[in-house]
Amino acid sequence: DHGCAHGQHGLCGKQSLHDHSIRVPLVFTGPGIQASAINQGLCYLTDLFPTLCELLDISPPGSVQGRSFAACLQDSQAPGRPWLYLAYTSVQRAIRRGDWKLIEYVVREKRFQQLFNLEMDPWEIDNCIDDPMQATLREELCALLEEGRTQFNDHRPEHGERYWRSRASATWGTCEPGSFRDQKPIHQHLWAQAAEEC
Repeated sequence: DHGCAHGQHGLCGKQSLHDHSIRVPLVFTGPGIQASAINQGLCYLTDLFPTLCELLDISPPGSVQGRSFAACLQDSQAPGRPWLYLAYTSVQRAIRRGDWKLIEYVVREKRFQQLFNLEMDPWEIDNCIDDPMQATLREELCALLEEGRTQFNDHRPEHGERYWRSRASATWGTCEPGSFRDQKPIHQHLWAQAAEEC
């Protein structure tokens, strides 16, 4: 199962797209699997079934939507998925590509973004969204967010349609740039509002 916040970012539970609430430890062992190797490739839990099918040399059913990452288990340098599209109800969306994650959320008709370098900042404390050096990266990740909406049919009525509709009419919210260590009251206030929207 994925993680759970215990006070990180002022949260308690699984109601965010920070790694403490979505990252799943994944350990494999068996014939043909490289021993003691670590692969940092990205995957979804839905990729587990096709991976097991490939390792067992059987064809997965046609209804399976995941992709096998068996190559990652046999070669620690093999790439996983190039990026991940993440969603939490009708409140948050995110893109993870390499070491970077863009989180976006809409609260009370305001749109907010956070940008984290997970290699340098694994606890997702220092928001780089206003760093001019990351402007191009931000644009690229925003474009992937739109691509993910289409690829994963996240415009359906359940949660996706509601999120994207509220995003389209939202105005940009403001939050002082810099470390969340210095923004704790603001951050807690925003997440409290997000919780009310769920």
